[in-house]
Amino acid sequence: MLGVRTRPDAEAAGVSISPLAPNDGSAVEEVFAGLSADSRFARYHTGTPTLPSGVKALLRRIDGDGVVAQVARGPTDAAIGLVWLIRTGDSEAELAIEVVDAWQGRGIGSRLLSAAELTAAKIGIDCLRAEVLGTNRAAVRLLRKSAPHARVESEGPELVFEWEPGVLAAARRAA
Repeated sequence: MLGVRTRPDAEAAGVSISPLAPNDGSAVEEVFAGLSADSRFARYHTGTPTLPSGVKALLRRIDGDGVVAQVARGPTDAAIGLVWLIRTGDSEAELAIEVVDAWQGRGIGSRLLSAAELTAAKIGIDCLRAEVLGTNRAAVRLLRKSAPHARVESEGPELVFEWEPGVLAAARRAA
């Protein structure tokens, strides 16, 4: 899913993050194609060789409130990462994030997470939840670093992070 090796964010120069449009299946396909088998397993918790139908269905549900997604694009405009917010309650949402292998470790995951938190705060989400495999060290590091105030629980092989996005968003604005 993520390969945060904490290299300087300067390597991500020329990267833009913008809302993913409901009809932008090509960006979703590009990111999925850029994931290795290990990254696909870490992200989807299965070794799926094809894009899960549920992800394709999420594209049709993007509405700016119940389902929100943002895409990171590299200097050549290729899609290099995605973050999804899927509302699970009035003020709660599930967060999912993925970065293509070639761009892992360059701060893209951190930037996507920050953008998702700002969006969550704007649409009234006050609790984010992310489920990651405990063996996905990069994702665990990213979440521990970006959301140090998160509550973390173990559910079988997964770690479940829950946190208030406004806390981090406010801290970044004050910095």
